[in-house]
Amino acid sequence: MVVESPSQDSHAELQGAVIEEFAPRFAPGAKVIYLVDTAKMNPCVDHQRLLDVGFSPTQQDRLPDIVLHDRCRNRLFLMEAATSHGPLDRKRLVEFKTLIESRRSQPIYMSAFLDFEEFGKHVASIAWGTVVWLAEEPDHLIHFGGNRLLGPIP
Repeated sequence: MVVESPSQDSHAELQGAVIEEFAPRFAPGAKVIYLVDTAKMNPCVDHQRLLDVGFSPTQQDRLPDIVLHDRCRNRLFLMEAATSHGPLDRKRLVEFKTLIESRRSQPIYMSAFLDFEEFGKHVASIAWGTVVWLAEEPDHLIHFGGNRLLGPIP
């Protein structure tokens, strides 16, 4: 899955991969409650579910490209499809944390890339405390904040 330059097609391709490949592996049963259609600039929104997790209609323009809600595990996946606008950087992470601070679900902050080549272009700007998923390697995640996985080694 190699893409020469970011485009609306690559963005749609990446979003499709998130829904078809990422979600069943890492968020089984999660529902898409927000998805920006870049071709039409018209979001697909489950208004009731967004309200249920605590987002008001006025906050929708600040949401990432994709929001998945896993009701069973009480997780909210906030994912940037990093094609034309890049990954979830520190500034955007602060915005998301402010947006989500009073929510009941555990937020998972993520960036998705089509491949390692695109990931490599943006790796220096990816925020700590986030997770990266690559469509090229759909079975793996890259955690930017390993202390939550390993803890300190004495």
